[in-house]
Amino acid sequence: MRDGILRIFGLALALMLLVGCGSMPLGKSDRAVLLDGAVNNYRKLIRWGYYDEAAKYLREADGRAFTGDLKNAARYRVTNYTIASQILADDGKEARIIAVIEYYELDAGVIRTLHDEQMWWYDAKEKRWYLRTPLPHFGSDDDEVKPGVTTSGPPPAPVPADKFDTKPAATP
Repeated sequence: MRDGILRIFGLALALMLLVGCGSMPLGKSDRAVLLDGAVNNYRKLIRWGYYDEAAKYLREADGRAFTGDLKNAARYRVTNYTIASQILADDGKEARIIAVIEYYELDAGVIRTLHDEQMWWYDAKEKRWYLRTPLPHFGSDDDEVKPGVTTSGPPPAPVPADKFDTKPAATP
């Protein structure tokens, strides 16, 4: 009987510790691990054309979710998606990702390359990363420059080093 009481007490103590750990804020390295997972999952969703699922990562800091047109994205297929650079802010709550995406339009079949600049932010309440920038802008003209998106030439200029720690690019 005494062993039963000790077991119950031990289980209750373990449960309290687990509940307490769940409410602790995550450190920068923990957020970096979560970022790697979110970026990799988003990469896979875009790569295989699950744009509706990828859109679930899109959210503004005020809580507004993505309301864009997914029909345009469905006209394209991605052949390659590589993370070219990944920079985490000093506080570990924002990140800048540059992805190089090779894709083609279903009706044209011409392979094009797009450099997609992504701004990620960490939601401490939900303990997950969200993407502040829209889905890749497939089909933009090479000469046309849109904010956050470049379809030709080198990737956008780096963010000042005083705001971000550099981290090697994740392997696809």
